[in-house]
Amino acid sequence: MNSRSHCIDLALLALLVTACAREVAPGPVRDVEPELLRTLEGKGALERSELILQAVESGAVRHGEALLRLMKDRSQVAFLAEPDSSRPFGWKAVEFKDTGPDARAMERVTAIAGLGRLGCRTALPDLLLALDDRHPVVINHAAAVLVQFGSRAGVPMLLMHLEGRNPTTGEFMASPAFAGETANELLRGLTRKDAGYNVDAGAKAKAEAVARWRAILAAMEQSGERFDGEGRVLQPGEDAALDRRIRFHVDVLGEMQFLYHEQARRLLQRFGIAALPYLREGIERMTSAGNATGLAGIAQVLGAIAHPNSEDLLLALLQSRHGTVASRAAESLGKLATSGAIAALGEALAREDLRLAALAALGRSGDEGARVLRDFNSVDSEAMKLRSLALFEATAGREARAESMALLMSVSVADRNRSLEVVRRVLGSDEGFTALAPEEERARALERLKKRLP
Repeated sequence: MNSRSHCIDLALLALLVTACAREVAPGPVRDVEPELLRTLEGKGALERSELILQAVESGAVRHGEALLRLMKDRSQVAFLAEPDSSRPFGWKAVEFKDTGPDARAMERVTAIAGLGRLGCRTALPDLLLALDDRHPVVINHAAAVLVQFGSRAGVPMLLMHLEGRNPTTGEFMASPAFAGETANELLRGLTRKDAGYNVDAGAKAKAEAVARWRAILAAMEQSGERFDGEGRVLQPGEDAALDRRIRFHVDVLGEMQFLYHEQARRLLQRFGIAALPYLREGIERMTSAGNATGLAGIAQVLGAIAHPNSEDLLLALLQSRHGTVASRAAESLGKLATSGAIAALGEALAREDLRLAALAALGRSGDEGARVLRDFNSVDSEAMKLRSLALFEATAGREARAESMALLMSVSVADRNRSLEVVRRVLGSDEGFTALAPEEERARALERLKKRLP
């Protein structure tokens, strides 16, 4: 089977599952999910997908736990949430070790559509992680079911696929046609509108159609118009199973495993404003337990959620006696860049233990942060170096240019690395500059970087 026919089979199967969701009345409810998993053993990809479809159609799958397991891929997750009654929220993190080439995309699409058919809201965290799947059609269908559960987190990825881009890297995909085609069909179904997108049209026509889609979605956002079948995100207390699953992921931020942290942060950031009550609870639990790792992780999540409650929680974390927690809170306040956040960072400059973190955070906060940085002065040479880099970043390279460029040629490798990180963010390129390269090579790269200055 070639890749194109495989994609076509995948689309037909997904459409068939959607048809079942609309037309098939639930059959007898039987809890046979373990039997389903055993039934799939040793079967080929298409047969496995058909068996999943039959189980959903017949009502044999009730809670969706088997589907949650089947929709997982190593490209989405580093760990699985497995039931464990001895844990506080009934779940434990177990490393997901499946590797190798992708032979299960069709199966994952079927499982995701089946979760939508069941109305399995407990799957919301898992669907948010499925937006990282290595197969774009899996991402597209996860985005559509998320809308059903009240989250629009995947809609920007549908637009990226219309453009033929990988949502993770922003780069153009090698075979974008089917990703764009399925994204367009799903958007048409969600909005009951049509932007005239044609996957076989030329680049100019497709770009114009994508622009129309963006305009349609922006108008819907502004008017408050909802997608067809769009649900609302449940609030804490409305679904006990979902509450436990989200609280479990908040607590993963306190575990000593970096990849687990990254997965939990990504999920909670995509959950957005709806995650705030759970994060507040997490702060209370972790403060009581003295878990600085978890508090620092929550601070990172809050920096990606633009809401007054995020700022309030971060202002409280900024007062932590633990340096890592306070520094993470400062970093996130710089990302929020509200007037209250910038004022707090300005006050933090008086704290010796937080000064460097506050300077770096002000560099991320734009023109408002630049006003505070211009007034800062210190006898501490390290602080003044960081002040220059922060002012360079806050003004998008318009100020403190000579000082920041000079740090790239410092005798200190730490200075070079720190300045290179900022310069790369501001200029969008490092022009081949390497901190450990010989001085002559660094000097040539520096001249190329100077030509990029505004």
